[in-house]
Amino acid sequence: MGNLAPITGKLEKLIPRLGTDSDAEAIATIRAIQRTLKSNGSDWHDLAAVIKAKPDPIHYQTYTAPKPRQRYQSRDPDRERFVRMAYWLRDKALSRLSPNSRSFVMSMVMDLGAGRGLTDRQKQYLADLFVKNGGVL
Repeated sequence: MGNLAPITGKLEKLIPRLGTDSDAEAIATIRAIQRTLKSNGSDWHDLAAVIKAKPDPIHYQTYTAPKPRQRYQSRDPDRERFVRMAYWLRDKALSRLSPNSRSFVMSMVMDLGAGRGLTDRQKQYLADLFVKNGGVL
């Protein structure tokens, strides 16, 4: 049985022409299909076998979506304390801070909100800002 894949495009164009009302055109189409099959080393039996062949069954697999995870996950046990400090500074003391300190507090709010951890220097600076501006540890 020949492989019909190389001539599938030609056959797709020729086969619908078999439905014509003109006998001459139908016979010409049959001959054109026969020449196409022969040029591929195939015959009508090969075409019939392909039409008769059942397609491979589709095997579906159950998809299990991966669990969402945070990109950064801090394992710091004191994280919540620093989150409260950063939010308190943002809500109660932001207007009293210098532009650099204001920028620092806002970046800490964003980082902590995203689950990122803080370095020791960031923790110390945040705690100092908190105490200087009236926060109680």
